[in-house]
Amino acid sequence: MHVFHIYQHFSKAAGRMRGIHSYDIELGGHRLRLYAKRGKGGGPPAVLLHGLGAYGLIYSKVFSALAKELSAVYALDLPGHGFSPLPAGGPLSLEEVVELVGRFLLEEVQEPVFLFGNSMGGALAAQVAAQMPKQVRALCLWAPAGARMSEEEAQGLSKFFDIRDGRQARAFLRRLFARAPWYAELFAAYFVPIFNLPAVHYVRESCMERCLEPETLRKLGMPTLLVWGALEKLLPYGGIEYFREHLPKAAVVLEVQGFGHMPQWESPKKCMRIWKEFAQKQGLI
Repeated sequence: MHVFHIYQHFSKAAGRMRGIHSYDIELGGHRLRLYAKRGKGGGPPAVLLHGLGAYGLIYSKVFSALAKELSAVYALDLPGHGFSPLPAGGPLSLEEVVELVGRFLLEEVQEPVFLFGNSMGGALAAQVAAQMPKQVRALCLWAPAGARMSEEEAQGLSKFFDIRDGRQARAFLRRLFARAPWYAELFAAYFVPIFNLPAVHYVRESCMERCLEPETLRKLGMPTLLVWGALEKLLPYGGIEYFREHLPKAAVVLEVQGFGHMPQWESPKKCMRIWKEFAQKQGLI
């Protein structure tokens, strides 16, 4: 078994120790891996969307904290990521992924949710919320993709994901984290296959220059929290200004010291303190 697959199975076992159950569901003709934890709180259920090349358990460190305040917590491996197989017809378009997430909200959760997204998952979450506002009670975006970029910036971002050896993988991880964990540095070469998944290649080749249009962001009238790390090194830093300019004025946009591109993994306790303060002020918990 490849080292990366061992890591995935280890993560799943660690998730079970946190009370996170994983199983497959059929949705829209696709088999998806779902991670779920029953909550103890009175807030709406959470649905967590991961970024490009990642998978649902990238949120494992915040599952329990969210479950204390919310009625349930769900995370998906999007098609072609993690334990969700690549569709027979090849990678789905971003529009098809948005539609699939929408079906999950309608058919599986069946009530308005607190929708979370990191990186590409943030862009997807914003698009879902704009298209299905009645199904999204609130929105939390951690370092979301989707800000308009120059052609040069888009090409540079695509190049970051063009990873073929351990040296390039280590360089990428140093951009992904404020401080890359030792185990990521040590085993970086074994993660190279993740960057060569067909779903990752599809986004690299056809979607890097796409953005969330201003009119889409203006539709996000639900309580919205956007967190951007002062140590963001993967996405162009000017992205935070794009969101500040086009999100509704009621949205809370925070630039946080010490955060990189994946704060929910690197700084889960601080992430949850920020989120909980926001949720309490909005009367969501």
